[in-house]
Amino acid sequence: MIIGITGMNGSGKTAVADYLVSNYGFLHFSGRKFLAEKITEANESEHRGLSLEDRESFRVFANELRKKNNSPAYLVEQLVKRAQTMNVNAIIESIRVPGEIEITRNKFPFVVFAVDAEPHLRYERAVKRGSPIDSVSYEKFIDQEEQEAASNDIYEQNLRMCVDLADQKFMNNGTLDDLRLQIDTAMEKYGVTKL
Repeated sequence: MIIGITGMNGSGKTAVADYLVSNYGFLHFSGRKFLAEKITEANESEHRGLSLEDRESFRVFANELRKKNNSPAYLVEQLVKRAQTMNVNAIIESIRVPGEIEITRNKFPFVVFAVDAEPHLRYERAVKRGSPIDSVSYEKFIDQEEQEAASNDIYEQNLRMCVDLADQKFMNNGTLDDLRLQIDTAMEKYGVTKL
C-alpha cells in the first residue's frame, strides 16, 4: 500500500507519517529530503546557490523540476518508484500539487491522507520544530502558505485542492492521541492492521 500525505504547513503530516512507520511498519519517503538531494546536486553541478534553509528555494526548485520533466507528478512518481523497488508499504510525504494525486492514482495503487489544523496552532508547531526553514513570523508563515495554497498552474503547489482530493481527512486540533485514533480508524477501513 502506498499512502500520500498532504496538508497545510505545520498541520501534522510528519506526525501521521511517524505513526504509520512505528505502528504499521510503513517506510517513509520524504519529499523535502528528495528535494534537498536535488537542490544539493544542482548547487554542485550548476552552481545554483539555492538555500536549504529557505522555503522559497524548495518551492521554486520543485516547480522547476516538474516543468523541466513535463510532469506535475514528477516528484511523487520518483518517490513511488523508489518505494516499489523495495516492495514495501510506503508513505510519500508531502503531496503539494493536485497532479501528483491525479496522475499517481492512475498509475499506482495510491491512497491520500490529508491533515489540517487551525492556522495559529500550525504556526506554533512549525516554530517548535526549530528548523531554519520554519523560523519566520506568523505573517510570513501565512504569506508563504498563500503562495503554496491555490495556484492554477499545473506545475505549482495548490495545497487546498490537494486536501480536497484526499481520500481521508484528519483534523489535528487536539492531542496526538486524538490524531492517532483518526489514523487507526482510517487504517482499519483499508484493512491494514497494527504491528
